[in-house]
Amino acid sequence: MKNWIHYVIMVFIVIIILTFIACDDKEPPEQPKNQSTIITSLFDNNASVTIKGYLTDSEWNGVSDIMENALNSRFETVSDAQKEAFRHVYSSRNVIIILEKNPSYNNYNAPILNGNTVYINFGILNNTDALGLSLSRTNQVMNGNTDTPKEG
Repeated sequence: MKNWIHYVIMVFIVIIILTFIACDDKEPPEQPKNQSTIITSLFDNNASVTIKGYLTDSEWNGVSDIMENALNSRFETVSDAQKEAFRHVYSSRNVIIILEKNPSYNNYNAPILNGNTVYINFGILNNTDALGLSLSRTNQVMNGNTDTPKEG
């Protein structure tokens, strides 16, 4: 009888140990997904933009604030004529900015002259100068400026 009880207790202990070993409490790695937000408070509340990206939630966290601040800051530093160009594009074209990780371009790509969709390298989001310059140049291309490179 004693052996039988010992046997049951040992089997029970082995089952408990195997259960703990088999349980992996690690969270699966975050997976990227399509993300999107609309910023409506641009350029004295006269314009808006849709920001999109295939990013994880952690990567996406703060993107809206960064882009809103970058666009509004750039707007404040340009000439009155350039301000009008920003207002014109962003208030009339339903502009879409797509953030891309590991693109073939360095900072930005505005493939269509007078278009409404531009691409920004996700890697420059925390580089205020590069992001601001890229937003200015993409705006120039969307305004039809043929002297501005479509990619940079």
